[in-house]
Amino acid sequence: MNGANMSLIARQSVVIGTLALGQTLIILVQASIWRAERIMVLGTVVTGSLAAQGDAAPAMAAGFVACVVAASINGLVIARFRLPPFIATLGMFTIIAAAARLYSQSQSFPVTSDLLSVLGSGPEFGAVAVTWGTLLWVALTLALGYALNETAWGCVSTRSAIRPSPPG
Repeated sequence: MNGANMSLIARQSVVIGTLALGQTLIILVQASIWRAERIMVLGTVVTGSLAAQGDAAPAMAAGFVACVVAASINGLVIARFRLPPFIATLGMFTIIAAAARLYSQSQSFPVTSDLLSVLGSGPEFGAVAVTWGTLLWVALTLALGYALNETAWGCVSTRSAIRPSPPG
């Protein structure tokens, strides 16, 4: 239990913690998307493969678009075909995992872009390293906490998730 171990745990928790923020919003609107991390994997594979071949900024945009398209297809299947969200998301999980593997041909992509590695760097205080990604995660957590607890938007979302409003 020392500072170096705590900073390592924080750095390793950034991706899952950031996904948890989005998942919190999904749960609050009474939706379910059980495998959001698979959508993230698809976006990461697309971004990494394109960034290894050229500029990182368009690669990040393409990865973001891939994530939006995959999530939108999942939402469309749930809304249009009225499939249970759990079943639709489980099926989408399998499709996305296969698509990511086919796209990457099960290869890893060495990325040397400064733009993509900036969140993994940051100041060091002796053995304790604080990355910009960790600081961004903390800032996003605080901003979401404030939005959910102190704004009308958050209070309405939180109230409806706890006590659904009566019909009519």
